[in-house]
Amino acid sequence: MVSQQESLAPRTDPDTSVASRTKFLPTEKAVDTQESVAGFFDQVKTNKLEIDMYQPFIDVIKPYLRGFKVENTSVMSSTVQMGENQLKPDVAIYADDSERKDEKRTDFSAIEICIELKRSALHDPFDDADGAPFEKNTELGMSMRGQITSYATAHLGKQFRLFTFLVIIIRDMARIMHWERAGSTITNAFNYKQNPEFLINFFRRFASLSRKDRGWDTSVIPIDEAQPPSDIHSDTVRATDGPSTGESLEFHYYIGGRPPCPYSLIGRSTRGWPVFCVATQQVVFLKDTWRIDSDDIEPEGVTYRKLHEKNVHNIATVEASGDVVTDE
Repeated sequence: MVSQQESLAPRTDPDTSVASRTKFLPTEKAVDTQESVAGFFDQVKTNKLEIDMYQPFIDVIKPYLRGFKVENTSVMSSTVQMGENQLKPDVAIYADDSERKDEKRTDFSAIEICIELKRSALHDPFDDADGAPFEKNTELGMSMRGQITSYATAHLGKQFRLFTFLVIIIRDMARIMHWERAGSTITNAFNYKQNPEFLINFFRRFASLSRKDRGWDTSVIPIDEAQPPSDIHSDTVRATDGPSTGESLEFHYYIGGRPPCPYSLIGRSTRGWPVFCVATQQVVFLKDTWRIDSDDIEPEGVTYRKLHEKNVHNIATVEASGDVVTDE
């Protein structure tokens, strides 16, 4: 996995890093809190059991996440299992209008942010010390890194997403992580009790974002199962075109069930499944993948077209291909 440390402000002067820590969050709609939040997280006690940290932490951040639910998911069953383990982050944030079918389960197809809490500093998966390897090689550090990586993998895999956020709390320190298919960007650890405005402002800004700015791929939306295919219009389902690759400039719209989850965090993360083509009224196979954007590598659709032009036999017939775009 690619893991990149984001170098922010010096740890001796954390106040100057507020803007950097939220650089992935637009600020047009949200104003950072001007109220005093000193001591807000003091109720999150780290001298007890880890489970005793969850609800106090939830109680602090919930008022700053209007339009969202903040839930203790540590004791819920999960919709995702890797190996013998069900994936259950300690705390999960859901939008009030999420499409969850069972609110008693941890649903990675609807989660907005996963939060993992540990009461011991030994669980920190990263090391900010000068000259030290950023990824800790201790048993607990590697275990924690694997745990949060599995959350990010399930989060990106069970949804159509461009990126996602994850927050880890290690005793009195916190890190904010930004995950995408190229890897992750990670803040230095900061003391969220001494500087509570960092986390407060992060959640305030997040709550003001559109679905697109929260990482959702807005070329894909849920549709009413009772809605006839003939009523599907151009703004309701996945669209593809290819002006950047020299392919078809037409848009194509497809209806399908939920695709399989690709259990790969970085790279192409390919998934394929049968879908209904609105234009032809036929079932086709849709391949969804993150292509490598390189002048040295032709898009797959271009390669298929060249092969068909040479009358190569026993290859797939391509109805349409190109990069997914959104008008937002």
